[in-house]
Amino acid sequence: MARGGGPLVIPLGTPHAALVVALREISAETGWRLVGLSDLTIDQVAERTGMSRAAASLAATREFDEPFVMESSHPGATGEARVAVARAAERRGLRVTSGGRFHHLTGPVDKGKAVRQLLGLHEGPLFSLALGDSANDLTMLQAVDRAVIVPRPDGSWSETLLGGLPHARRAPCPGPRGWNEAVLSELREIPPREEEGETAAW
Repeated sequence: MARGGGPLVIPLGTPHAALVVALREISAETGWRLVGLSDLTIDQVAERTGMSRAAASLAATREFDEPFVMESSHPGATGEARVAVARAAERRGLRVTSGGRFHHLTGPVDKGKAVRQLLGLHEGPLFSLALGDSANDLTMLQAVDRAVIVPRPDGSWSETLLGGLPHARRAPCPGPRGWNEAVLSELREIPPREEEGETAAW
C-alpha cells in the first residue's frame, strides 16, 4: 500500500502499539523488568544510545518493532531472563531478537524476510549486498549475494554471525566508518554489465 500517496509500504510485522502492550504483559507474566524504548524519554534514549537528541527522536519512532532492555538486580540472570521472555513472546505469536544495544520484540518476521520481499519487487539480474554486526542481522545477511560482518563498537565480533556465515567478508573497523569502507570496497569489485550496448555499473 502507499503511505499518503508516497512510497510503497508493504506491512510485514505486528503494529507497534500491539507490541508495546505485549511487552508489558510479558514483563508482568515473567516477573522480569522489561523497559521498552517507548517507556523512555528522548533524552534517555540519547543517553543510552550515544545518539544526538535529533537522532534519538527519529530512532524512537517505531512502526513494527519495540526495542527493550532487561533490568535485573540479579547478576548472571540475563540468560534465564532471555529464555523466559522469548518463550512468553512465542506464546503470543511474537519473537525476540538481540541487537547491538537492545533486544527487540517483533511479529513473526525478520530482516531476511524483508530483504527477500524487497528483492522480489525487482526484475532482471540483481547483485545484493548487506552488512550487519548483531545476531538479529543473520537472516538478512543469509538472504543476499554477499554478506559483510561489521565489528561491534568495542571491536568484538558477533559469534552468531561468525558461526552462521563462516565465509562472509569482514569490515575493517566498527560503526559508520567500517560500513562506508566496506561498501566502497565491494562496489569497486562489482563488474560492469553490458545492457543494450551500454556499460552500466551496478
